[in-house]
Amino acid sequence: MKKLIALLLVTIILITVCACDEKETVTIKTPKDAVIDRAEWHVNFIITNYGCKRTRAQVTTIRETTENTFVFYGTYSAIDAYNQNVSGTFEGTGTYYPETQKASVDVEID
Repeated sequence: MKKLIALLLVTIILITVCACDEKETVTIKTPKDAVIDRAEWHVNFIITNYGCKRTRAQVTTIRETTENTFVFYGTYSAIDAYNQNVSGTFEGTGTYYPETQKASVDVEID
């Protein structure tokens, strides 16, 4: 019985060590994906600051104008402070900076 418990403990320890040894995979975003993520985050942030909740912004169209510079259009929906559904559109421009692997956006919300 003691050998069975010892074997069980050794098995658990080995599984734990193997699970901790896995390498994390790093995902590198494309410039387009970085601009989309930043634009959607920015719109959600602005709408939330107006007191809305359950915000959802989605870039529906994006086009590269010059290298690492994009024009995008999208839609948003949320629930306002009076529990009414609100929705609209937004558009803007975004720039991806390869040296920092980050994007900045300028957004206009209708």
